[in-house]
Amino acid sequence: GLLSVTAKENESGKEQSVTIQGSSNLSETDIDNMLEEAEKYASIDKEQKEKSDLILTATNYCRTVEEKIETDELTDCTEDEKKEIQSAISNLREILLNDKESSESIKESFEKF
Repeated sequence: GLLSVTAKENESGKEQSVTIQGSSNLSETDIDNMLEEAEKYASIDKEQKEKSDLILTATNYCRTVEEKIETDELTDCTEDEKKEIQSAISNLREILLNDKESSESIKESFEKF
């Protein structure tokens, strides 16, 4: 069973035990179908997680670069280069906000940036 408990009263020596068994109203076929469905969607779940991770990484990168521009940490860049970087950030953010974009297109845009 899942859990077995035994209790004994010390004075009388009386003992009693209880066992809890796992049970399900699902048939073997239902369980097999559920497992197949879980396996079928596992790759979709993995793709969605990778896309979410990529979006998070790209968003954080954009934020970091923007902060560096705002605090003038990019001293090697001209004003025109900074404007170009800000434009690239805007373009990337636009892509990140579009739910229909694939992970590959997001990745390509991030790498171009």
